[in-house]
Amino acid sequence: MVETKDQSYWESLSRKGEIESEISNQVGDLMKIYAKTDPKIIFNTNSTSFSFTDIFTQKLHEKLDNILIQYPEITPKEANQRKAKYLDQIHEYLFRIHIKKVECEITFDAFSLLKLVIGLESIVDEGQFKSSDEGIFIEIMDPSRICLIRIKLADPSYKFISEGKCCLNIGDLKKVLFCESNDKSSAKLEFGSEKLYITIHSQKFDSTITRTLEHLDLELEDIPLEMLKNIHYPFTFSLDRDKFLYTMKNVGKYSEIVKITTDNTNADKAVIFREAGQIGTGEVNWKRSNLGSFEYHKGLLENKLQQVDNEKSKEIIENILSEQKCTSAHSLTFLAWLNNLVKILEKNDTIQFSIREDHPMKVAMQFNKLGNSSLEYFLAPRATRNENVDDDEELDDF
Repeated sequence: MVETKDQSYWESLSRKGEIESEISNQVGDLMKIYAKTDPKIIFNTNSTSFSFTDIFTQKLHEKLDNILIQYPEITPKEANQRKAKYLDQIHEYLFRIHIKKVECEITFDAFSLLKLVIGLESIVDEGQFKSSDEGIFIEIMDPSRICLIRIKLADPSYKFISEGKCCLNIGDLKKVLFCESNDKSSAKLEFGSEKLYITIHSQKFDSTITRTLEHLDLELEDIPLEMLKNIHYPFTFSLDRDKFLYTMKNVGKYSEIVKITTDNTNADKAVIFREAGQIGTGEVNWKRSNLGSFEYHKGLLENKLQQVDNEKSKEIIENILSEQKCTSAHSLTFLAWLNNLVKILEKNDTIQFSIREDHPMKVAMQFNKLGNSSLEYFLAPRATRNENVDDDEELDDF
């Protein structure tokens, strides 16, 4: 490695970096102050372009001049260039805060996002979107209350401003997100307090499309997901995308109900998707070696057994511990709905299933094409025998 620059060059370069950081911090502080200022003072609200008022423009120029004059290293020409750049940044920021009233924004691959919305449309008409510092959460309950869905939209591009929630028509969202896979587009979503702002940029055509979507004047009930998330499952296993789709193609020949059995004692039939009807029976068997993962949470069950005082509850847990297997029955219609979302996954991505008898099944997956986004899906059990109410109540503590 040959050294081509003297020490003064590197000191000058370091000083430029310090100046850039200091100015950016001061401009940022200025924007935070104006974010709390009455927008009537800032914008010409009668203009469709929402330009700054003359008085505000004059004051803003003075503020920026006072910041830049602190650094004699900056030439007058460079100062004018910097001021123009900061004016654009401040206008964009304040327009987003005061006019759009944006609570958060996030950017994704447009076509992958569209496929996710198409999957949602297959089961519900509306969805509630909540912004938080962790990401955007879509919480949905189907009309028949058989499944609960929670999707977390997260990505390094996510910018959180304030908490908020809105309800959107999923079919309309699909329309405004329209794009094609070969467009190579990105979609930026800005969630405002009154409407959603969509910007779709095509890399292929180097074009930008802007659209808006009005919020529905609808308040959806809160979904009790926290209670479901506290369920302890004795078995979890996973299938990759293609194996799950293969399974779904090969069930539904005899019944609308599919029983999923997990068996810790049989490596050749670790997981069985079983159905029975008037014309016969069918099974799809998975060896443990063909599963992405297979876990029997024996320690969890043993700890729970020590905490339970009721004899019937103890008996239930002891039976599972002795047999080391579990069967859960579910509606095939709602399980097959996941096909639409699984198509978003990469070939080697997995779908994780958590099973517990007579309890909702939990299905989880990560959407790697959508940054750090993920799905939790709870599917209610289907009764396959007469149940005693008291048994159900005791299982609540299991």
